[in-house]
Amino acid sequence: MMPLYEYRRRARRNLEGNWFQAILVTITVALVGGYTLVPIVRVTADFQAWLAAPTTVPAFDELFYIDLLTIRSALFWLLGAAAVLGECNCYLQNAKGSKFLWRNLPLLYREIIKAIALRFLRTVIVCGGLILFIIPGVYFYYQYAAAPWLLAERPSLSVLEAMARSRLLMKGKKARMFLLDLSFAGWLLGAICTLGLGLLYVIPYHHAARAAFYVKIKNDDQH
Repeated sequence: MMPLYEYRRRARRNLEGNWFQAILVTITVALVGGYTLVPIVRVTADFQAWLAAPTTVPAFDELFYIDLLTIRSALFWLLGAAAVLGECNCYLQNAKGSKFLWRNLPLLYREIIKAIALRFLRTVIVCGGLILFIIPGVYFYYQYAAAPWLLAERPSLSVLEAMARSRLLMKGKKARMFLLDLSFAGWLLGAICTLGLGLLYVIPYHHAARAAFYVKIKNDDQH
């Protein structure tokens, strides 16, 4: 089993000479909503009252309202779904020995319907697990963590096929990826202390490490 530091070492090696392009991709993905977890939903006073005393359920239109912020965040969330696949594509090409190129980012926008469907299903499943109990949500998140990478690598896959293959690929490896992510906690805290500027280093570094992780487990699975 490859030690975690080796994924980080490979990430640094792959990003050598490619940092400008990686940072440009990070900024672009952030601007189009790739890092938006869920759309912003505005709740009414009736919703807050219902939370305090959930005896009866008010009508749906009495719980939520839609404004410009909600619409904008929903559009960001939808457009960002394809950006996630494009970002995975950039890091995958880099992890396989190619140059990191910003122009590879928009290529997966032709798969925007699949990207939205995948993002929606993953969000529903993970949020459902988090609501029930935190641990199932984390479990589901890592169970389907490989799905965007699989779909970015093979756009011909259906969303359900990508999710099914992710379940198989991540079997016995979910804790390993969790520990890899956890190893970036110190970097993330340091980035926050720089008023977020350090994220321009940490995000590419983390994604490159995840790309190395995906390539390794995919190769192992094929042997």
